Amino acid sequence: MIIQVPEIIDVNGLVMSLNLSPTQFINIKNKTYYFLSCVAADNDSYKLNTENDGYRNLCTELIKKILGNREYYIILHLLTNPADPIIETDNSYYHPIGTRKKGYCKGYRLTEKYNTGKMVYKTLPEKFGLKVKKNTADEKDETEITDRYQFLIEQFDKHKLSIEPVVYEYINSFATELFTRVEDGNPYQLKMIYNHIGRWIYYLNRIEQNDIWKIVSPDNQRFNSSITSLPKILRPYLRCDNQQLVMIDVSSSQPYILSSVMNNNFFADNTNGYNLQTIYPKLYNELLNNGYISNDKINYSCNNNIRYCSSFNYSNSISYYYSNYSSSISYYNNSSIGSYPFMWCEKYTEEELKSITRYQRSPFQSDYYTHVVKMYFKKNNQPTQENLLERRQQFKKSNMYVLFEDNYNHRNHNPNIQMFHEVFPGVDKWIENAHRVIGKSRFAYLLQRTESYLLLNVICREFNQQFPAAPIFTIHDGLYTTEQYVSDLTSLILRRCREITGINVGVKTKCDQIDLKPRMDDVDKVWDEIKGITNEKTYHKVRGSVFSSNIERGSDFLKKISGRHKGY
Repeated sequence: MIIQVPEIIDVNGLVMSLNLSPTQFINIKNKTYYFLSCVAADNDSYKLNTENDGYRNLCTELIKKILGNREYYIILHLLTNPADPIIETDNSYYHPIGTRKKGYCKGYRLTEKYNTGKMVYKTLPEKFGLKVKKNTADEKDETEITDRYQFLIEQFDKHKLSIEPVVYEYINSFATELFTRVEDGNPYQLKMIYNHIGRWIYYLNRIEQNDIWKIVSPDNQRFNSSITSLPKILRPYLRCDNQQLVMIDVSSSQPYILSSVMNNNFFADNTNGYNLQTIYPKLYNELLNNGYISNDKINYSCNNNIRYCSSFNYSNSISYYYSNYSSSISYYNNSSIGSYPFMWCEKYTEEELKSITRYQRSPFQSDYYTHVVKMYFKKNNQPTQENLLERRQQFKKSNMYVLFEDNYNHRNHNPNIQMFHEVFPGVDKWIENAHRVIGKSRFAYLLQRTESYLLLNVICREFNQQFPAAPIFTIHDGLYTTEQYVSDLTSLILRRCREITGINVGVKTKCDQIDLKPRMDDVDKVWDEIKGITNEKTYHKVRGSVFSSNIERGSDFLKKISGRHKGY
């Protein structure tokens, strides 16, 4: 098992100070490496913990199971030595919710001195590596998912990625704009700028040096790589075999995926294909074992073993269903909700059921977000064009809250969630029930895994089989290829998504042109992250994502390319 640890930390020296036997020395050293790999962040992983001020939550029971109770405390003592602390904590425990997390968890991050962002690889002994995998992930699943997407990993060997040199002129101009906004040479804002520019140079250097990383996440099964890390505004400078890459982006991907997930067949079908059992087998088995799904595909029993979803009767109620192979959504009268898409053992009104079908009929192939706003205006007798564009943008930006906000007080007071609730009350209820039964994290994994299955396992695989010479790279719901293959890939996406889900999908083709003058909107967006960092207190909160290697790299680059800037 190979892990990454901070280059600056002398683990050998730390452990030698304990005067252990040779066997104990090797044992503690490897376990210290593992602990540090859990805490440290680099430019490719720092975003995972930005909402937690750069702290990584480690659950005590789990980490003790991996390291051993005695070793856990020895390592903590080594790394928190007040004379030269290597890690710091947020001094906050919480009890996580979810089947994978047990016990109380605490946040850890590297102290500023050791938070360089420079990492080195270490190989753990096979026996210890297997113990880690056994307790943190299913080794079998991880191996299978990596093997499944081997054809995407091989793209980086078959095709040469490069960067247009003029990108460095663009970065210099971008930095110049940022420096003009620094308040009285504020040292914290300057650090943030250097860190930002240094991070960009890091991403470009890795691609130029062909030091490209690629990995499939065992949790959400998304394919991540150096292309994924590359900021959106730098992607126009990326080249593949000296050609520009064109992105084909699936419109409103997560709402679209949700529309197909809310189907009876998706939860009940246990054949290999576009269904829960294939895409998220652990969740399928858990719901099956707890009585939320029935083997007979008809009775969906609640986990109290008293009520049955299929026994909810309504007079003149309408249940809707989908056929993956029909050309339109159909519906029929039925007295049993058990015939309807999986409803988390909750009783739905006729209007709620109708709203789910309205949602599934949304124009995902054109503009889903405008459609929702217009329906809301119509429902409330408001002029259709009144603030339409502004409201659309607000709703689009709030889409992740609509899907994943699990605080009911927030859901009940967020105007965009409430707008969605008014238009699609049944869908909003379905989402809230999903949060209640499986939690928002696994609900997010469910949508992301489904998206990955559809776009990677089906569409990218078939495209690769049909056009083996064509490059195919991915950034979640965006697929990249060269111009000559755009038409073929677009047609495949439109056709296969419709065939598999029964719902038309929309795509947008983007071929960004190089413009050496930064757009002020882009500069404003970066500056918004920097302008509030004006003192030690505000800097401390974001310090976990600020690496000394980035600051050095950014400063050296700007000095080299354009001489001295204000603040050097």
